[in-house]
Amino acid sequence: QSIQKLFPALEWMHASSKIMLSEAYQKRGDELKAMYLLQEVIENYTFVEGGRFSAQAEEKLFNLLSGTAEQLLKTGDFELAEVRYRWARKYEPDDISLMRGMVEAGFRTGRGDILINQLQDSIEVTSDDPVLLYGLGLVLSFKGEKNIKLLQQSNTYLKQALGYNYTLIYPYRTLSFNYELIEQLQGIETEKTFWSKLWGITTSPFRWLYSILPFTEKEEKFRYYEQAIEALITALELNDQHQDPEMEALLAQNLANNFYHLGEFGYKNASEYYRKRLSLFIR
Repeated sequence: QSIQKLFPALEWMHASSKIMLSEAYQKRGDELKAMYLLQEVIENYTFVEGGRFSAQAEEKLFNLLSGTAEQLLKTGDFELAEVRYRWARKYEPDDISLMRGMVEAGFRTGRGDILINQLQDSIEVTSDDPVLLYGLGLVLSFKGEKNIKLLQQSNTYLKQALGYNYTLIYPYRTLSFNYELIEQLQGIETEKTFWSKLWGITTSPFRWLYSILPFTEKEEKFRYYEQAIEALITALELNDQHQDPEMEALLAQNLANNFYHLGEFGYKNASEYYRKRLSLFIR
């Protein structure tokens, strides 16, 4: 403000001083003051020197918002994390990692149904936005942890997202998680059915066992682990290990787990991907 009083006509100096002051606030740990100063530059100095200061402030604000949002998510301040993810998305709506963070933070605060409604409304306006479709698929995945129907709905949106942009990595990961979970939930349901039939049997146990035990011709088992593996292998092929080694490690870990679930047919591949995961040295 003192610089503005001394040099009221030098708008470029005002903008520059506010950006420098925001950096000082950030170093002191007063991130909110830094954010509002940068926001002020974006809004009030758009046309100064061709928008140079406004663009600089926008880049700094985005980095500050996305970085602090991620940190807040890790430390468990989900409400504030969601606010900052939403704010950051105003500047980079196509950044899928922001959508992932926003959905996770919102879901963890108990706002899953609100997120579903908001994303559905947005998709009605922009039905071909893969980031919005991924977001809806992700929140349904979180909500469907014990519900096969919701997981299948999630898969529908995730596949639509990949239909518009097959190079996105995050939808493949969520698809693989959903397939793995569906397989496990179906196994639980099969076991429940088995014991409920066993409890109510009144005829010859030998005849009964022959007719309804798994692996008879009458029963077919969906193999969702294979579909999970297919999604993860595609994601691994698309991911740039040098650019995003953390994602590479997560994909390798997920692949190893899914191959392990296949039993003796998958142990060799599981071992290979576990070794790949360990070689990346990512926690």
